[in-house]
Amino acid sequence: MLTWFEAGGPWLYIIGALGLLLFVMLFERGCEALSPYWKNSRRKQIWNEQLNTVYRDWNRGDALEDLLAREKKRLTAGTSFIAGLVQVLIMLGLLGTVSGLMTAYRAQTGGMEGGIDKALLTTQYALVLAIPGMFFHRLWSRRSDLLYDRGRHLVNEFLLEDRR
Repeated sequence: MLTWFEAGGPWLYIIGALGLLLFVMLFERGCEALSPYWKNSRRKQIWNEQLNTVYRDWNRGDALEDLLAREKKRLTAGTSFIAGLVQVLIMLGLLGTVSGLMTAYRAQTGGMEGGIDKALLTTQYALVLAIPGMFFHRLWSRRSDLLYDRGRHLVNEFLLEDRR
């Protein structure tokens, strides 16, 4: 594995470190999105507990809106950073390509093989990391929107129960 990194040049180490960070964040976001908290029955139970304790002195509508806003923040935490990290990985891959091509053109002996090989390997590695990152970022962004919409429905359900 180390020889693979060495063959890719110095940019591959940076891309590898950022790729590891990306997948740790994707794993964390995936665990959050699949948490039992997001099941409607559990969510409603937690909201009821909070409405009766933390928000007992609040106007019910304001309390529900605050709960929903907190959930939105929880759902979207880190997603902008993930999107930025994916874009940086792509750019670093392209930078590795340019760097490798420059090495190839500067080579006076041994032909262009070493530089082109380094360029292609770096680009390939960055894209292998960035493409799933983009896919899962989009997947979890959609999941966050869905869970937020369900929370909005839950707010309406609570307010409807209050009117009865």
